[in-house]
Amino acid sequence: MQGLVYSHLLQAVVLLLAGTLLYSLMFWRSTFLRWNRVLLWSILLASLILPFVHLPAAWTVHFWQKKEAIAAPKPNLETGGGLPEPQFFYEINPAEQVTTLQVEENLSAKQPQIPITPLLFLLYALGCFVFGIRFLIHLFSLFKLFRKAHLEQRDGYYLAFCHGELSPFAFGRTIFLSEALLQSEDLKLILAHELAHVRQRHTLDILAAELLLVWQWFNPGAWLYRRLVETNLEYLADRSVLQQQWNKKQYQLSLLNWSNANVSNSLSTSYNFSLLKERIMMMNRKPASKVYLLGYAVVLVLLPMLSVFNQPVLIANPASPLQRSEAIDQALIDPGLAQSVTISGGKLAPGLPKPTTKNVEYAVDTIVPKQDEKKFFVLVFSLKLTNEEQEKLLNLSLPWGRKLEVIRSDKGKIIGARIISPSGGSCAVWHDENYELPIVIYGEPNGCSTGTFDQDFLNKLIANQWENTIELITLGLPNDKIVLEAYRQKITDHEQKEIKERLEKLASNNWVESASSGSTTYRIPVQEKSWEYVKKKIGDFATNGKQFIVSINGQVFESILPEIDISKVKKMILYEGRKTEYIPGTLMVKRTEPANLRLEIDMD
Repeated sequence: MQGLVYSHLLQAVVLLLAGTLLYSLMFWRSTFLRWNRVLLWSILLASLILPFVHLPAAWTVHFWQKKEAIAAPKPNLETGGGLPEPQFFYEINPAEQVTTLQVEENLSAKQPQIPITPLLFLLYALGCFVFGIRFLIHLFSLFKLFRKAHLEQRDGYYLAFCHGELSPFAFGRTIFLSEALLQSEDLKLILAHELAHVRQRHTLDILAAELLLVWQWFNPGAWLYRRLVETNLEYLADRSVLQQQWNKKQYQLSLLNWSNANVSNSLSTSYNFSLLKERIMMMNRKPASKVYLLGYAVVLVLLPMLSVFNQPVLIANPASPLQRSEAIDQALIDPGLAQSVTISGGKLAPGLPKPTTKNVEYAVDTIVPKQDEKKFFVLVFSLKLTNEEQEKLLNLSLPWGRKLEVIRSDKGKIIGARIISPSGGSCAVWHDENYELPIVIYGEPNGCSTGTFDQDFLNKLIANQWENTIELITLGLPNDKIVLEAYRQKITDHEQKEIKERLEKLASNNWVESASSGSTTYRIPVQEKSWEYVKKKIGDFATNGKQFIVSINGQVFESILPEIDISKVKKMILYEGRKTEYIPGTLMVKRTEPANLRLEIDMD
């Protein structure tokens, strides 16, 4: 197990070091800063994930190396092209033979062994502990500074004004500033810079780089990666400020005025004095050639392909002695693979060599080819469940961390269900107690949806035509196809009942249906195009004699649009209603027209 851990750690170190060096050589001067951020995250994730990716043997470099070795020409002994004769030889007395194992045992008995591996592991663990404590101290110092600061809540972020000398910096959604900045003309410039860090969530990049240092404190690539991340984040913030049409020279002077090399925190994005020269050079640099984009594409495509250099996954068929023999042979060549080799029955196949040392072990389980991973699940259950079936439903384990929550009526009967994802999203479906059809809910790794138990679904259920990637979960449904057919008439009756109720409702409303067509929401800053669109909509309604209502901070103005300062608008929502007329006796639409308009505005 230790060998496996060391192997993965070494691969991660090499990948990170090679990735950061490649970035420094090819992309450090690139002005495609967002792509640089994507590439840096890709290098980090590749170093963490790729060491654990093991492909089938036929997809790896090891397979082709072995194939070439097997295909190498062997000496032809019959035609005289055999092995060269030895120049010196002597007779060996069998009684005096000494095996390699005996020689190793004699040497180990005479020479004391130094436990190098445990000492290295202890040193590595001690370094992780020290850098972990360093990380926690920085977190605690930030928390302490936050508690002592004077806080002001703004739109989506906090300002923390601190006593004494302090270089401005941002952490999370908080911007830390010295109280001396309140009297400075540079305050707006500094806020623009730090707000770029907050809104682009640069703290995530810094925390990832710092945690990487805890894990790989001995790796020069980890320290280089931390420097590259911080530099690119500062470039991004500088560009954001300049894109807001601030004066470049004035901004660069503010960097010089408020950078403090002695007051900083490694977990923050700050006015770092050591990066000033590089940042000013980047601000004045001409846009990079689009050839760089090809380089990004090549690197991002090649990164996942590095897993072909990993040790392959050994998959053996227990029924095939030949495959078992090949797997054992590979394990004997590379003892690190011995843990992956399994033999059915716990015994070596006939004719296989016995291990010559005590370090080679053979597992006793059977290797089973990995089945296709499920990508979807379909949960189907009847509302008329027995007590035992209800217990199974309540204790049902769903994939991807999904949780099932049943919905009950006032009488305590199950009338539906809700699927809840770990992120908090949910999908729910429920009916009244007299609903006779089963409930259908679909789930996948990224979401869920509700379905309808209709004729097409019933046909698939009877024929059992489900893809290998779908996991079907049923409760309270008959297994007999003939009994399942009874649902066909229930589906037809249910559809006819829904149509009848809809027609009765339309008939009672003179075959006219009014509904809202949704809403369009505009938030800060309200674009001129958005405002022009809203005014045009209101003008159309006024011209056609339709009703519209304007509500500003709860005060209602009917059929009039007062003068509005767009810069003070916090949120603007436009509701547009419609009126649909149906052909009497049918569900066919005769015409649809706008019915009303409502504009709700929140102002400062």
